[in-house]
Amino acid sequence: MFLFQVANPDVNLSLIAPELIVAIAGVIVMLVDAFTHRRQRHVTAALSILAILGAGAASIWLWMKWPAASAFNGMIVLDELRLSFTVVFLIVAILTILIATIWLDIEDLPAGEFHSLLLFATSGMMFMASAGDLVNVFLGLEILSIATYVLAGFRRADMRSNESSLKYFILGSFASAFLLYGIALIYGATATGPDQPGTTNIALIAARANQSLYPPLLFAGMAMLLVGFGFKIATAPFHVWTPDVYEGAPTPVTAFMAAGPKAAGFAAFMRVFLFGFPIVTATATTAGYAHATWVGALAIMAALTMSIGNVVAIVQNNVKRMLAYSSIAHAGYALVGFVAAGAAHDEAQRDTALTAVAFYLLTYAVMNMGAFAIVTVIARKGDRRNNVDDYNGIGFSSPVLAFSLSLFLLSLLGMPLTAGFMGKIMVFSAAVNQGYVWLVVIGVLNTAISAYYYLRLIVVMFFREPAGVWEAPRIPAAVAVALILTILVSFIWGSFPAVSSAFSVPGHPSLFQFGNMAQSANDLGSAIETKMGEAWLPRIYRERILKMRTRAYRFPAQPRRREPKIHHTLLGIELKVGRRRMLCPDLATARYLAVFARAGCKAVAIPYDITKISQMADELESSWHRMFLVLEEVARDESLRARSGRLLVTRVRDEIESAGAGPPAPEFARNTKQRR
Repeated sequence: MFLFQVANPDVNLSLIAPELIVAIAGVIVMLVDAFTHRRQRHVTAALSILAILGAGAASIWLWMKWPAASAFNGMIVLDELRLSFTVVFLIVAILTILIATIWLDIEDLPAGEFHSLLLFATSGMMFMASAGDLVNVFLGLEILSIATYVLAGFRRADMRSNESSLKYFILGSFASAFLLYGIALIYGATATGPDQPGTTNIALIAARANQSLYPPLLFAGMAMLLVGFGFKIATAPFHVWTPDVYEGAPTPVTAFMAAGPKAAGFAAFMRVFLFGFPIVTATATTAGYAHATWVGALAIMAALTMSIGNVVAIVQNNVKRMLAYSSIAHAGYALVGFVAAGAAHDEAQRDTALTAVAFYLLTYAVMNMGAFAIVTVIARKGDRRNNVDDYNGIGFSSPVLAFSLSLFLLSLLGMPLTAGFMGKIMVFSAAVNQGYVWLVVIGVLNTAISAYYYLRLIVVMFFREPAGVWEAPRIPAAVAVALILTILVSFIWGSFPAVSSAFSVPGHPSLFQFGNMAQSANDLGSAIETKMGEAWLPRIYRERILKMRTRAYRFPAQPRRREPKIHHTLLGIELKVGRRRMLCPDLATARYLAVFARAGCKAVAIPYDITKISQMADELESSWHRMFLVLEEVARDESLRARSGRLLVTRVRDEIESAGAGPPAPEFARNTKQRR
């Protein structure tokens, strides 16, 4: 007798394909670095970029082929929130690799170690966005944090880098302890009886909030999570580590930390609080009080973060510290959209606010990476030239660098015709729609304050005399590619509002469509099968056709998703699928086979009785068309319906093939020809 029962692991490696590609590539890069010459930095850089592009292709494949789903007993989820932020992480990782090429050359540091650590950090960020369980959130966070601790101190001979790494490690460990303690408290709070232990699954937390036996534990755990996530995204009053760590870390690492981990923190933060502690109709409940508490706390944190970040940035003379406080302020702007999403009373408004946050973080990441790329080029070895005075008069001796940096600074400020302007418009509009006018007013006033330190650097570059001898630095090809990409994005998303509005306007492929997020492929298939009853196509095949006297027909190799066509020829009735032609004895047989050809079946059973074939062809065609009519009723979202339709066809094909096809068909089944 077994002492315990092993649970079904619910393994689905396809859902974690992007994460697996990046993580395995990190191991491969380490091995390649061990057996190649240290100066062959382009090898590991090329492998890393190829892996990231492969992960991007896998993400697009998941986006196009899969509806919302979950695996590993709910620990991994697949939805638009995860895939949207995955795109942000991969863009940040590629830009970091491009920007770091000049720094690795100048500092003569091991590129393989840097690239492998970057890939591991990226995989951690991706796991945070895909987490459907608090344990998985913590796992992804630790993978990211450990790699980032090492990257911050990657310049081992530099005391500033060592200090940055040590501070980040100590304070980051402290914040991780808060997060883990909060997870433990929530696990205890969601116990609903002596035989029903707690849970760390985000969806189950929301379902059990009002049944909690220990509501105070739930509030305490939620407060601990606020502290932990607040540290990771650098919001006030948990921001004190940011300036020192950003200043001491190598500039490419600072660029990565300011964009990637911040976006990962927001992705996990929003998933846990929006879907673990969602808005409820009855406010006088445990879930209602919890929701009102965290929304109010976030609103105050957003106001403090914007104000402290911008005010303190004014007095900074070090460019990296200035951009660090700018990063804090931008976290506050993103929190404004987060608050709007939390206060939304319906899913459509919540989706609009979430879309605004995702777009804002994407534009901020691009602008931030572009600005730090120029800071990296100007700083040179040892980050010697990071003071504002070092930028005196470079506007005309290095016009490409100066004008590019000016564009990024203006975009960070939120000037019209830049991507930053569109991002702030979307975030502030979402907040106004939820009644947070006071928070938007604070955001606008802080934007005006930020104009001082952004424009100050532009004035220094174009209207001051150089402090000393200035030698225009060479711009490597990799950095030039990064600058071109970031400049184009800043201009296109700012100058063409239709591109930005495509993130939220109905009819465009939106980043977020959470209306059907809980529906998985199995849920949709089961719902359609139940609604159709005896008219479900695989059921007709199993319970009626296979009960007849049949023989098997095996289709020749045919392309998938090609609409079959029936032609009348001199030789008889011909069924054409792509370039394949199948000669049929009569029209009823051609109609019968066409239904199964649409599903991509390899073999089907055909009744011997010609009258039965005609009758079954009518019923099968009717079932096929009705199946898609029911799909439109069950899945109202257009993008979800398109992806679910493909999986529905796959389900029909699999059920038919599992039922079998019987004995071989007569000679006419092999009478096929292919156009040469």
